[in-house]
Amino acid sequence: MNMKHPIRKLLWILAVVPILATAQPTQQEARRMAYAEAQRQGVDPAELESRLQARGINTEALTMSDIPRVQPIIEEEIATMKAEQTQPSAAPEEVPEVIVEENTQAVSEAPTKTIVVTAPSDSSRVYGKHIFTNGSLSLYEVSKDYIPNDAYVLGPGDVVTVSIFGRSQADLQFTIKPDGFIEPANLPKIYLKGISLGEAREAVRRRFQNFYQFQKGQFALTLTTSRTLTIQITGAVTQPGSYTLSAYNTAFNALIAAGGPTELGTIREIEVINGGNVKKLDVYEYLFNPQSQSDFYLQNNDILYVPFTGNLVEIEGAVKQKGVFEIKEDETFEDLLHYAGGYLGNALENEIQLVRKNKEGSFVKEYSGDALSSLLFEDGDRVIIATQTSDKKDYVQVNGWVDYPGVYGIRDYPSVKSVLSKVGLRDETRMDVAYITRMRTDGTTELISFSPSLIMEGEGDLVLQAEDVIQILDKRNYVDRSTVRVTGEVRQAGEYTIDSNVTIPALIDLSNGLTREAKRDAAYVFRVYPNGETEVISVALDDQSFTFQDRDELRILSEKTFYDGAVISVSGEVKIPLEMPYDKTITLREAVELASGLTFAADSARLIVYRMDFTGMNIGKVEEISLDLQTQGDFTFKPFDALVVRRKYGFEFQEYVNIQGEVAYPGRYAIREGEKTSDLLEKAGGLTKEAFPEAATFQRQGKGNVFISIDRIVKIGNTYDDIELMPGDNIFIPTKDMTVEIRLANTEAASYAEFSDKYDRESIHVAYVAGKSAKWYVKNMAGGFDENAKRSNTNVIYANGSAKDYHWYKLRYRYPKVKPGSMVVVGGKPEKKEREKKDLAEVDWQEFSMNLVAQVTSILTVVTLATKL
Repeated sequence: MNMKHPIRKLLWILAVVPILATAQPTQQEARRMAYAEAQRQGVDPAELESRLQARGINTEALTMSDIPRVQPIIEEEIATMKAEQTQPSAAPEEVPEVIVEENTQAVSEAPTKTIVVTAPSDSSRVYGKHIFTNGSLSLYEVSKDYIPNDAYVLGPGDVVTVSIFGRSQADLQFTIKPDGFIEPANLPKIYLKGISLGEAREAVRRRFQNFYQFQKGQFALTLTTSRTLTIQITGAVTQPGSYTLSAYNTAFNALIAAGGPTELGTIREIEVINGGNVKKLDVYEYLFNPQSQSDFYLQNNDILYVPFTGNLVEIEGAVKQKGVFEIKEDETFEDLLHYAGGYLGNALENEIQLVRKNKEGSFVKEYSGDALSSLLFEDGDRVIIATQTSDKKDYVQVNGWVDYPGVYGIRDYPSVKSVLSKVGLRDETRMDVAYITRMRTDGTTELISFSPSLIMEGEGDLVLQAEDVIQILDKRNYVDRSTVRVTGEVRQAGEYTIDSNVTIPALIDLSNGLTREAKRDAAYVFRVYPNGETEVISVALDDQSFTFQDRDELRILSEKTFYDGAVISVSGEVKIPLEMPYDKTITLREAVELASGLTFAADSARLIVYRMDFTGMNIGKVEEISLDLQTQGDFTFKPFDALVVRRKYGFEFQEYVNIQGEVAYPGRYAIREGEKTSDLLEKAGGLTKEAFPEAATFQRQGKGNVFISIDRIVKIGNTYDDIELMPGDNIFIPTKDMTVEIRLANTEAASYAEFSDKYDRESIHVAYVAGKSAKWYVKNMAGGFDENAKRSNTNVIYANGSAKDYHWYKLRYRYPKVKPGSMVVVGGKPEKKEREKKDLAEVDWQEFSMNLVAQVTSILTVVTLATKL
């Protein structure tokens, strides 16, 4: 364990004892704080102090100048004490769990309570200390961090800005001098030291109003830059010491710099000491009234002293904020409850269980009423707010056909008559019978019937009990109604009663009339008889005499029903071919317009309709109808007709090829039937001086590169290379390239990369030398063939993409010639297959010799016979 940091903290605490004795805390309190800190670090302070006394060090008389001298001695003694510890210190004795059970017989409406109490945990975090660690407060360092309120107290070093924006315009900045004044030009000095920002604004405004013209709302004084302060933070804080802070910070913010109070530090009695003036800072007052921190702006050389904590009391149970709270000596349960946010809705109010520990152990005592209001707490107390477990509902519920159904308290409406008078019975209410559903104590229900009419007349009223449910009935629910449904092409389908004589036209009117698609010459009534048989009856929409029966359905059909799924298609030379639902009213002219009209290639006199016959002897046969749009535009269609617009005979749009590169006029050219590559070159003005026709490329859609010789076409004209052009062809004539590329693989130059970066590549480019072969280029430009080269696999790839290899020519093999822009590629030898190795000892040399002699003899015999013949 690294004890260096704890030792320094202990030394600091011991060193500030004389300072604290002359300031606010007593020497005894400082010694208590030092003892507590030593115990926290696992060091027995009494033993440490006795050891220091034995070595001539009086801890009570230490000063800041003594610290460097005694620090090594204290570290040595603590190290010795640690080494002498043979076993860890015993853990603090844990308070056993205390369980208190109280069962009270239910008298009146008192609930049964079960209280489980455990001893308070020492590790519980004290409520309020979180604001120094969780970012609730910040340490302000520069002006952009924070805008101070009017309670900020000005002092020397503060920079203020005066802005005037009335008839007079001014933007002035002043620094408060050490004597407390600011000195505006051409104005008397103004004293601002020690007054608040709000007071200073009013004082400066009055002074400037004598020399400038502005209204009250046209003046502003703001703090631009705050002065810095040096303050002392001592006591039970994490890092006591001297701090230099911006004056923007209040005492609350300054404590952030020291890490906030320790576990033993108070948050209720923090002292701000300014000379002989002492102000008490209470974190709880800040938490419940954040504006209060404006009263704690600091001055230079202030001392923030954090004494030991007061009484810590834990509260749990049915409160809004559970936890450990620091309680002052004169604070009561009402104060604790206020800090805890008050009761929850299910709390057993004004009654608590107090767990307190004394020498004999923990005990529990209940408080309520006057005893609770006068209760004062002790350190370590634990308060438990019991939960109200009773779920008894002191009301009845009224459902059904009344004016005001809902929940009603039985204290206000204890009887059935009183609650019925409140809820209001309606004309449709069934007065002969109603029901009460009552829950028994064993969980079962009881159904009680009563007559609302008799009770309202004063006969046999019933007393209600909590949670009774009263159900009032509607007499209309007990009447059988005859109904008829209207469906189909009406604007509002629905169900209607037919107690009276309802006609077909009346039902259509009740359904808001027919839709535009309704079939008007006939309708149908679907009827189901009690025995389950069905019947479909054809009716007229204007029939006034038809009699409906219960559960009849009047169905209005749609004209579209008879052409369900039928379509008309339009294709051919129209701008947007389409398929649309059949409509018997659409004409030929309208169908063409729906397809966005004819194309330029369309023949308006050749519109063909293909029609399928669905009836008669010709069913399934297709009829072809030729139409002229100009004279037969009113032609109407039948279901599934297909309209095809023909193309004009011989009509073709112009088609294009593209030529780019070194021609006089590159670009896109329209072609005529039969035109060839030479024709395109002529249209493009021929080749330029920089043209490299040997490397020209010819691309055709769907085929890629086509290898033809543009230079042969230019020189000879009518050759097999002069192919006929097709739409979309692309020709590119590159610029002259008088270089040759040599691939370094399988050449001696490939090994040059070991000592020259210039050869650390796949290929090199060299100047073209006319009339030379691939062998000459490899030998003279790439160092020759290496041992892996297969010379017969030497190829030249020409600039237009064609290739030539090592070939037989005039009784000998010949390397291909190289042209400008070519690439020379040397192939490598194939990998040798591993041959089976035979052990020489296994070879039968005698048999091998005999076979060899026999073969030689045969050959000589043949030769002899041939010479004789």
